[in-house]
Amino acid sequence: MDNIQAKLFLNEKDLVVKEIPKEKEYYTFVQEYIAKGYKQIIVPSDILVELLKYIFLSRDKSNIIAIEFLEEDEDFQEEINALIHKVNNEDRGYFVSLLDKIDYVAQEQTAEIKKIRFKYRIDSELIDISISINGLLNYRNSTIVTNELKEISQFILDRVGWLI
Repeated sequence: MDNIQAKLFLNEKDLVVKEIPKEKEYYTFVQEYIAKGYKQIIVPSDILVELLKYIFLSRDKSNIIAIEFLEEDEDFQEEINALIHKVNNEDRGYFVSLLDKIDYVAQEQTAEIKKIRFKYRIDSELIDISISINGLLNYRNSTIVTNELKEISQFILDRVGWLI
């Protein structure tokens, strides 16, 4: 399965996922879509956390693979990684502790989420998606992932729709 990179853009009425061709430079790709009237989108930490909650609670046996922060604080990142490990391998109840930790730093404005990554299966097909603050998506190409990306896009649009 191929790994695909894509970008979220706002158009006049929707949030769309545009695949970035492997041979195209990112900056050139973005400029082409801006010239076509699309707008880039920032997905703030609070929406990334809401998305993480949504995926974790609505997808059977979903796993959080990573939560990365803009600020490099090794101790904090290690704490988050340890909680992610506990959520995935020991007790899913640690998800509350993970959210509390993230909410605390978000309220104190000491850390912004840079990227989240999660995995789960639908009908035995692996879904592996990461989404970054700048609307950049990375995912494993599969037959089901298109519907998942539409659902994720709609989830985000429902929270930033006032931008349109």
